[in-house]
Amino acid sequence: RLSSKRFGVAIVALAGPVTNVLLAIISAIALSFAFEPGGPGGSENFLVRFLFTSLQLNVVLTIFNLIPIPPLDGSRILSAALPPSKQHIVFWLDRWGFILLLVFVFVLFGPVLGPVITFFVDLLLNLFGVI
Repeated sequence: RLSSKRFGVAIVALAGPVTNVLLAIISAIALSFAFEPGGPGGSENFLVRFLFTSLQLNVVLTIFNLIPIPPLDGSRILSAALPPSKQHIVFWLDRWGFILLLVFVFVLFGPVLGPVITFFVDLLLNLFGVI
């Protein structure tokens, strides 16, 4: 059972990723109105490029922020979700998190999260009828 303090920490930690999800959805909806297949300008249209970049960036930020490595929001969500008997995991991550995060970003980010990011971008584009 989550205490009110741990629940509050989880809610605050979710605020960033939820905001990024909402911005990605808004970008996809706006893109569905701005994009005209074969229309004038096509992919050269500044607004289309801007909205597509916003969609991609917000998907990347959502997924990246949910990684359970400090100082990212995912570590705070993990901390709130773990029972007190397992909090030693969070303490270990706090100690080594920065090094783990650097390794993850420079070695694993593209191969591990690239397909996940592509999946969610394509999902939003399909969901809102852009492609």
